[in-house]
Amino acid sequence: MQRFYVGPDLRNAYADDDITPLAPFPDLINIWLTEVAWRVVKHHRDMLRDNLPGDVFQWLSLSTLRTEQANIGRPFQNYVPPHQWVDGNNRRLSDRIWEVSVRTRTKIDRFLDAAIRQQQGAFQMADTFERFLLPGRRPIRTRKPYGTDASFDTMRLMRTEIARHHADTTKRAAIANPFADGMEFKLSPSHPRIDICDDLATLGMRGERLREPYPVGSAPLPVFDTHPQCICSAFAVSRRTTQEVVDSLRERIRRGEPPPQTPANGMGFLKRLMGSQLVNLVLGFALTRDD
Repeated sequence: MQRFYVGPDLRNAYADDDITPLAPFPDLINIWLTEVAWRVVKHHRDMLRDNLPGDVFQWLSLSTLRTEQANIGRPFQNYVPPHQWVDGNNRRLSDRIWEVSVRTRTKIDRFLDAAIRQQQGAFQMADTFERFLLPGRRPIRTRKPYGTDASFDTMRLMRTEIARHHADTTKRAAIANPFADGMEFKLSPSHPRIDICDDLATLGMRGERLREPYPVGSAPLPVFDTHPQCICSAFAVSRRTTQEVVDSLRERIRRGEPPPQTPANGMGFLKRLMGSQLVNLVLGFALTRDD
């Protein structure tokens, strides 16, 4: 049996650049995290396109790295790529993958071994594997020895990585969105027990108001400020009118300022946020769509 869960040294899931995967399992993590980030960026891009006059949106969409100084890089300051982020226990992703139980790693190795021998493509494998690992997806039945339950350890790992990256991208896209001036922290309807999330939440499990939204720049985030496997959510809100935002942007155009980096330029914003090297690793999958 080959090993697909960690790298050839049986320890490091990624190369020294903390980007290049050394095995299929971290390669699938790259696909998931980049797809999650793209969905957030696309949501903000579409919101800007639907609410701004065509000429103003076009001006924003022309933003490039050469005009980044106009935005002072705020959405990208202190950004840490997913594989380099160090958690509260001083572990990076390779360490967190490694700490998943040996029994679980053996199951995943066998799962991937079978999928590769069946000549499944990477995207098909990712979809199947996601249903295998993540709660809430349609159950799949498999033969022993890898079974239908990969293990709580692996589900916790994947849910935590995805939730953390989704929250981080949401906040950075909100900072760059001229409409966003606040962030909500909503308790999940499935919030199981009272914990730190209850102290931070602005909206309760049924959407009831608990406190006012946070300023975007200082908003707490699921996982970052709570706990592993957090299922609460954070999202941007706006209290400015469309006309106020349009007037502000037109004034910048009138002064001849270059457009700031916003999600209006879609894939360019994503590459600036996550790094072109990482995004390019997964291009050719769903990320090439612009719908």
